[in-house]
Amino acid sequence: MTGAERRRLLAVCAEIVGVEPEDLEPETDFFEDLNIDSDDLADLFVAIEDAFDIELDDSLLGAVRTFQNLEELIEDVIG
Repeated sequence: MTGAERRRLLAVCAEIVGVEPEDLEPETDFFEDLNIDSDDLADLFVAIEDAFDIELDDSLLGAVRTFQNLEELIEDVIG
C-alpha cells in the first residue's frame, strides 16, 4: 500500500468512526477502543469501497477487528 493509499484509508476510517486520523494506530481495535458495532463496520466497508473503487465481500467483515487487519485486507484487494 502506498503512502497516499494509507492516508486515504486513514481519512476514510477517521471520518466514519469519528476520530482523528492520527488516533488510528495499527493496534486500534474498532470494537474495544472505538466502540463501533458491526453495522458501523459495514458502513466503513461501503465508504472504503467508494474511496478505493473496489468491492469488498461482506464475509470479510468478521476478519476485521483492528486497523491493521483492515489495512492488510485492503492492501490484499488493491494489490
